Amino acid sequence: MFQKIKLEKISLRDVLLTRDDGNVSKGFINVTFDQVGSVFDLKASPNIRISHFLKTLAGLMQPIGGDVYFNNYSLYNLDFFEAIDLRLKIGYSFDLGGLLNNRSIQDNLLLPLDYHNILSPDERKEKVFSLLKDFEIFEYANMLPALVPGRVRKMVIVLRPLLLNPQVLILDDPWTGLLDHQRKRMVNHIVERMQDGNLRFVFIYDSLNLKLFNQQKELLIEYRIRQVAYDGIEAKSA
Repeated sequence: MFQKIKLEKISLRDVLLTRDDGNVSKGFINVTFDQVGSVFDLKASPNIRISHFLKTLAGLMQPIGGDVYFNNYSLYNLDFFEAIDLRLKIGYSFDLGGLLNNRSIQDNLLLPLDYHNILSPDERKEKVFSLLKDFEIFEYANMLPALVPGRVRKMVIVLRPLLLNPQVLILDDPWTGLLDHQRKRMVNHIVERMQDGNLRFVFIYDSLNLKLFNQQKELLIEYRIRQVAYDGIEAKSA
């Protein structure tokens, strides 16, 4: 159902998350992102755990209440196969972890392409090798994650979701551990993907507040995630 659909908007409706102390948040999140071709630089009110918000948006953590809608399709009420089709359009980069320690860098990058049987085996390797060369980390292709520098592991974590050509890219703290030239190359790569037209929404939480997308002001939207209590007033921090 979702294979040929272009995503035009993403909505969170009456979403309830957990707070840092594990309790339920005191307010709902209601927001619609419909500015196609935008980079959303996300900030959060103190009582919102940003990683929970991003995982909920990506379909990796079901909210306590409410739902997330892509083009008015409920993410958390789709059947198994519909959910797979939709999630293939969403790329998520973890703030840390996410790599298999017993697989090489190359194999970690090949994993989503292999799992979803995208392209032929030779085409998959060519795509992965090209990406590794573009970001100057090809020399680490056959090494295990534990044996490469931290900046290489981080780069692989950020690059992997791009291999599936997502329409939505969610980046949780992507710049920590990277060198300046790697950050700039990644920004340019993401902007190129957006200009090609397939990558339609980018959500980024940048704990370093580097504002690397500021030079693309026509793309950048700063957005603070807020909660609204039952009476419609913004919920206060606990």
